[in-house]
Amino acid sequence: AEKGLYFDYSSEEGRFAKTNVDLKPNTIVLVEKPHVSVLLEEYSKTHCSTCFKRVSVPVCCPKCSDVVFCSEDCESTANSGYHKYECGFLPIFWKSGASITCHMALRMITQQSEEYFLQLRPELAGLTSEQTDKLKHDDYRKIYKLVTHEESRSAEDFFQRTLMATLLNACLTLGGFYKTKEAESFIGGLLLHNLQLLQFNAHEISELQREDDRDVGKSVFIGGGLYPTLALFNHSCEPGVTRYYKGNSVCVRSVRSIPAGSMIGENYGPLFTQKPREERRATLLNQYRFSCNCRACSENWPLFSEMDDTVLRFKCDGGKICSNVLLIPSEINEFMIKCTECGEHTNIMKGLKLVQDTETMFKLATKMHSAGEIEAALYKYVEEMNTLDEVLVPPYRDYHLCQQGLRSCMLEYGNRYVKFVTKK
Repeated sequence: AEKGLYFDYSSEEGRFAKTNVDLKPNTIVLVEKPHVSVLLEEYSKTHCSTCFKRVSVPVCCPKCSDVVFCSEDCESTANSGYHKYECGFLPIFWKSGASITCHMALRMITQQSEEYFLQLRPELAGLTSEQTDKLKHDDYRKIYKLVTHEESRSAEDFFQRTLMATLLNACLTLGGFYKTKEAESFIGGLLLHNLQLLQFNAHEISELQREDDRDVGKSVFIGGGLYPTLALFNHSCEPGVTRYYKGNSVCVRSVRSIPAGSMIGENYGPLFTQKPREERRATLLNQYRFSCNCRACSENWPLFSEMDDTVLRFKCDGGKICSNVLLIPSEINEFMIKCTECGEHTNIMKGLKLVQDTETMFKLATKMHSAGEIEAALYKYVEEMNTLDEVLVPPYRDYHLCQQGLRSCMLEYGNRYVKFVTKK
């Protein structure tokens, strides 16, 4: 993780990620392996079940034809662990209609042993974040205290999840997981707990897929993962970071400047550029049980399509003492603008020149990106973002177009696949 990353706490927001250093755009904030990860059924014959790499020469399971592996190492990891108990009943499990979250709840158990959980039993209730922060990603105690919203669940919700936990527990019994009767009810309770925490903390693992090498491509959901550190990042409708995946590891990079002392917000789905505030808040309240109060929500930022190109949003030169935004018509003839808040004068001549420069940078970055020069394009977008940051205050179109360019370039560093390569 980036050295400035730390976790704060408030009664409103729980634990959340912050930075104690200024982060520039394109900083790698976090690289993390999953506590648990599961492929969707449709990718079980094309991707390695253990590490999620796309497989060209598959290594098979000696006992079933439901999964493939990229290497003998991945196969032996699976067959000495989780796959030993899942082998044989995966087709039944997939046909049952159980979601990927249910499969992840099961895998959280099958990747360890019965003895492992019985040993942890006395510790689970009293765990503190000071203890869990020091643990490795694959330690069950690391994720046990993630939020479940247990207190606000309905009886119907509990009934459905208990039913699923019972089905998953039957899978463990049939798979030969249990050696003792006492473990069965305890681990049944853990399965119920897993189902609850995964609902709010799991992430979709994606792959950038293209029809051919001229296609822009789209990010496709190939599986699910639970990332203990990433799960503590709170949501923002104007996120400061984007994430992509290498195999089943997640990489989180900044897509704008994030000042020291600020929250590092990632995005759970609704973006302010695409959905109005009331719709975003309703979605988040329904799915994640919180009312969003990020900057885009509290200031009710306009949708991308509603942003006004005729007004530039300049920073006041009053420095850190003044956070006023100077709204300047793009066709203005004056160059010294007095701030209505602090009385300081801002010379916008330099700013207007820099804004002109960024238009050239954006065109160049887009051209490089189209030509497949990803690294060069990324650095050019970063240069544009840093320049815009010097003089203007979001929201405005150029800022969000530049961020979108940054995101697209970053996705190229993750999982990607071209279906048909055209011959040059």
